[in-house]
Amino acid sequence: MLLSEILKGITYTSENFGDVDVKDIVYDSKKADKDTIFVCLVGVNVDAHKFAKNAYDNGARIFLCQKSLELPQDACIITVKNTRETLADMSCNFFRHPSKQIKVVGVTGTKGKTTVANLIKESLQSVGIKSGSIGTIGAWYGDKQIDTVHQNKHHHDKYNTLNKTHLSKSKITGFKTYLLNLLNT
Repeated sequence: MLLSEILKGITYTSENFGDVDVKDIVYDSKKADKDTIFVCLVGVNVDAHKFAKNAYDNGARIFLCQKSLELPQDACIITVKNTRETLADMSCNFFRHPSKQIKVVGVTGTKGKTTVANLIKESLQSVGIKSGSIGTIGAWYGDKQIDTVHQNKHHHDKYNTLNKTHLSKSKITGFKTYLLNLLNT
């Protein structure tokens, strides 16, 4: 997808912008390569701005940041107010707005998200509505389960799981609803 499509509707400034084709959005510098956007997320303990140079060394040339970055001149630096919020918006664009294709229900809270999501999923299925669930311990649709451990920390991961495993199958199998366990971030 073109970078301009991924950034549609997002307020940003940029240096060295080029409307290139992007294959993925990553926030782990070890997964960065020439076809990815590296997102510098700011966490409680870790600030990924510190790893931008590592991502550059791995081939990334597009960077989403909320602080100044010192990178070689061939890097495209996109600056936003909040990279975490922008990652969610970019992911929605990148995965072509999955919630417009099927119903998505978000379940939040401190404890019990998986239990609540599974109860809702089972209730929907009991009245004939094919449903799936995506959470931190797995993704389910029908009688199939996919491991999602360490994959669903951010909205991007949930959109990715939904897109790659469920949306294509939903069109074939008639799934109508997906429940997402959402972490409080």
